[in-house]
Amino acid sequence: FFVRRRTDGKISSISFDIKSNDFTFNPGQYIRLTIPTLKASVLKGNTRDFTISSSPDKKGIIQIAFRNSDSEFKKKILKASTGTKIQAQGPLGVFTLPEDSNTPIVFVAGGMGITPALSIIRFVSSNKTGHNIHIVYANSSMERAAYIKEIRSIAKNNSNIQLTEKIGRIDAEFIKKSVEYTDKTLWYLCGLPEMVFALSKNIPRVLEVTDQNIRIEEYVGYQKNKTNYKVFPSVKSEDIELTDENVMSDKNLISSLLDAIGQGALVAVTDTQGTIQYINKKFIEVAKYSKEELVGQNHRILKSGFHSPEFYEELWKSISSGKRWQGEIKNRAKDGTFYWVDTTITPILDDQKRIKQYIAVRFLISDKKNLEENEKINKSILEDIAAEKEKMSTILEGIGDGVFVVDNDLNIIVYNNTSALLSGFTAKEAIGKPYGEILRFVYEKDGKLNDKFIKEAFRTGKIQEMENHTELIRKNGTKVTVADSATPLKNEIGEVVGVVVVFRDVSEEREVDKAKTEFVSLASHQLRNPLTSISWYAEILLSGDAGKLNKEQEDFINEIYRGNQRMINLVNALLNVSRIDLGTFAIDPKPTNLIEIAESVVHELTPQINRKSLNLESSYEKLPLIDIDVNLTRIIFQNIFSNAVKYTPSNGNISITIKKRDTDVLISVSDTGYGIPKAQQSRVFEKLFRADNIQEKYVEGTGLGLYLVKSVVEMAGGKVWFESEENKGSTFYVTIPLSGMKKKKGAKGLS
Repeated sequence: FFVRRRTDGKISSISFDIKSNDFTFNPGQYIRLTIPTLKASVLKGNTRDFTISSSPDKKGIIQIAFRNSDSEFKKKILKASTGTKIQAQGPLGVFTLPEDSNTPIVFVAGGMGITPALSIIRFVSSNKTGHNIHIVYANSSMERAAYIKEIRSIAKNNSNIQLTEKIGRIDAEFIKKSVEYTDKTLWYLCGLPEMVFALSKNIPRVLEVTDQNIRIEEYVGYQKNKTNYKVFPSVKSEDIELTDENVMSDKNLISSLLDAIGQGALVAVTDTQGTIQYINKKFIEVAKYSKEELVGQNHRILKSGFHSPEFYEELWKSISSGKRWQGEIKNRAKDGTFYWVDTTITPILDDQKRIKQYIAVRFLISDKKNLEENEKINKSILEDIAAEKEKMSTILEGIGDGVFVVDNDLNIIVYNNTSALLSGFTAKEAIGKPYGEILRFVYEKDGKLNDKFIKEAFRTGKIQEMENHTELIRKNGTKVTVADSATPLKNEIGEVVGVVVVFRDVSEEREVDKAKTEFVSLASHQLRNPLTSISWYAEILLSGDAGKLNKEQEDFINEIYRGNQRMINLVNALLNVSRIDLGTFAIDPKPTNLIEIAESVVHELTPQINRKSLNLESSYEKLPLIDIDVNLTRIIFQNIFSNAVKYTPSNGNISITIKKRDTDVLISVSDTGYGIPKAQQSRVFEKLFRADNIQEKYVEGTGLGLYLVKSVVEMAGGKVWFESEENKGSTFYVTIPLSGMKKKKGAKGLS
């Protein structure tokens, strides 16, 4: 609903009441507005895209801004009365803030291109997000530049926001002299098409930064200007031939590709920025634009707003690194209708192995998706896809990993040459057969079937990683160690209609890892004896049994003793890790009082707790005796309890809770400590990992404790996870089955 406008004669600011508390947007995104009653030219229609200039903080209100012109669309909005309904679609676009506030941003804007920057800095300023932003703002006159007073004020009052003003045209050389940047800096470019195009080409060359860090405003229609200057290279689609080396670098590849897909595919060729250089008749028919409307435009003209920013980031990350990308995309035709395409985008390289262009081949799958109502149709669709994949076999066979696809009946419908080499079964033997008859994945430790990662992909609809220590039984009965994953194939309504399994031989990697682990184990064993001797002699000297020490001598021996103890702890941790990695440690469960172990570990930590004046609260429910390995349980408690004590500042709070649930015991340890940075939380249980904020405060530490906890807990049949917020604290959770830990034979226990 149109609510108000403000105009100074040249620039207008329009506000809309969206009447919905559910509507949210990210700063920098745009919205698509439609005036149903507007009878405009056929080419431009009655729909326009506008950046949202307001911050998401203004709930229920969105603002746009534009320079006044003779545009019928703008005139219609400016004449609208309060309460006029205008159709809107959004939010759209990925032109917004990165999640990591440590990623620096340089925003290069010209004229009204400042509006996405305005939305972003308004949000950063009001929410104190900490993002470091440098705005380079160019205009013919800075005093007449849009919102210049507000931007100057924000930059003045926020040390993390800088403003550089430029009267007239802006170029890469000026930016290089005016801006500090690193290889992690993101470059946001928006403004006139000529400026955006020139900077997107020249910034990587002059500043020596990667194309992948450059973001271009999505919805800009790159058209000719009044001087007939073409922003993009002049390429007429009717002049493009498949054998023209100006368009294709590898004629044989493209010819064979198009021969394989026949006449039913939508084909497009773009430059490295996504600007369309060639389209075929099928593409024009489905998109409902004319050839002239599409060639020279950025491919974003077809975006539907359906896919997330992360979807496009992953797509561009893949193809810009030289990899082929395949997936399903929902696009928007000129008339506003949507259509689905099964898409393969392939980078085309020049003689120097640099990406020159991209070729996109799409198969229209809208009708198929609408018909996917039952298992029979799902199977039929997968068979059609399998037939198309067979035609593209030359591409599939170029993949170095084994790849096979199974349908809902668990029959193999796609099977590449690497799968045949690894398994010993030919494609003729495999296609159409249940995968379990051809590809038998088993656990290395006991030879039992291990195909649950495939079944879980069907059940959950999520990518499932193959478990460590998995083997494939070949046709001749020999085994090969493999690793990788299963990815579900879904239809339009989210139903899983098949699974793609990728696997590879990791035997050599395993042997190298095993050799390294055995070396660490051997070295640790050899270090134990001398360290024990040093500790023993230091204790004798400190006790006075070998004679009285003066104060200086006692200090020296104490330092030797403490350093030696740190080394002993490190050696023990390395030994434990090597036994876990080699699978040689034992689990020996016995009926035990779990609470007594917890209280014992807390008692050991009492001196540290008192020294830091920590407030410790504990709540233990009465538990039955549980079959657990006492030593392993102590290791679990020692690590998670001591971490809470070590990483909580003085006068902080720690809470330990143990309670019985239906099938397990839940142990939770909460603290008000330093917390774990969100960007690093996925690595917490990795071997040798220590968070950056902890390394700054505590130099000592091995980064092995939580790796040991996770390995031991999961090997014993339990689970471990955590919740954390930096500078607020963490809560770690561990479960142990009431049925007890799983017994495991081994050479030794952990120490």
